[in-house]
Amino acid sequence: MPAEKQKGLSVCMLGTFCVYWDGKPIIGLFRSGMTQPAAALQMILHYRQSGVSKSQLIDYLFEDRDVQNATHSLHVQLHNLRRMLRQAGLPDTNYFRRENDTYFWTTEIPVREDAEAFERICDDVRKAGSGQEELRLCLQACQVYGGDFFGVRTNNGWAAREARRYEQLFIDCTERAAGRLRENRNYTELEQLGQHASRVQPFFDWERLTMEALIEQGRYAEAKKLYMITAQHYRTDMDLPVGRQMTELYQKLPIPNAAAASDPGRLWKQMTEEEKEGGAYLCSTPVFEGICRMEKRRINRREHPSFLLYVALNPSPGQLPETENGPQDSILLRDALVQAARPVDALTEISRGRFLVLLADAGEEECVSVFRQASCLYRENGGQAELTQKIYALI
Repeated sequence: MPAEKQKGLSVCMLGTFCVYWDGKPIIGLFRSGMTQPAAALQMILHYRQSGVSKSQLIDYLFEDRDVQNATHSLHVQLHNLRRMLRQAGLPDTNYFRRENDTYFWTTEIPVREDAEAFERICDDVRKAGSGQEELRLCLQACQVYGGDFFGVRTNNGWAAREARRYEQLFIDCTERAAGRLRENRNYTELEQLGQHASRVQPFFDWERLTMEALIEQGRYAEAKKLYMITAQHYRTDMDLPVGRQMTELYQKLPIPNAAAASDPGRLWKQMTEEEKEGGAYLCSTPVFEGICRMEKRRINRREHPSFLLYVALNPSPGQLPETENGPQDSILLRDALVQAARPVDALTEISRGRFLVLLADAGEEECVSVFRQASCLYRENGGQAELTQKIYALI
């Protein structure tokens, strides 16, 4: 049952931290500037059975800040927390007790915590062995996992350690479930598992599970579309390529209409029907890699060498300018390169704002010309970032 529909005290730690009392969120009471009581509540609730030492609470609440009397400051924050919990409608009691400088949550108010439930199911998975019961529990655990612990990725502290631990439990359950679903040839549920995993743990290449399921169901057009959307998403939001496994799945996609394979003319038309005339061939990175492999085989047969032209939005490769126009500048540069390069040239965006152009059977002066024309077009259309270029001869 969702936390917002349950009676008593329910705590959501996975995804977004929120506390519900009789179905109503109470974390909203912690107004701006009142984050320390909420932080204390997080730690005390999560370690309500084993307890939290005074020193741990002080370290978490005040970190490296210079607090003259940390013990007094802690007592003030806990006093504020008690007052807020009473205002939220919780029973009037001493919500946490202190034993030898260790704080425990009161046993008078039982707590339901999603992280605890998730870990309990993961323990049951290990005991279940293999088979359908293992699959059922793995899928249940995956549904309970709502995302990163506290919904924030950090590198330090107890929350970061817990986040990494829960993250690994989720990865293990997801991989186990995927393996069982493959054995059962249940690709409908594998597709759903991939979609859920991609939502709660973005940029972990879980889209590969969805793509695999689509391919096994013969839904090749959807698989191709998913790959294109995912590649753009990774490149735009994280400046990363999609994972190797997903790229391999994409490269193995069959021709959608197998009947055309016996008719070369029909096959040619089908494979090129979406091609736009004019400008360089803008393609995905896997397609560009295939073109480069073919070019490598043909280089020694050409009269002139071929060149790779690298163009980026900034003077330092790998670092985008810290401006709101970053994505828009990348689009402007891409369009400028398409127009400036020849129709026989291939172009790909290896990550946001970084491009490779393959100029076959060309001279270095043509690479320089393409860069200059693209720079002019980019400026004319409103591009603001500095551009850099490198030329590499394919000999």
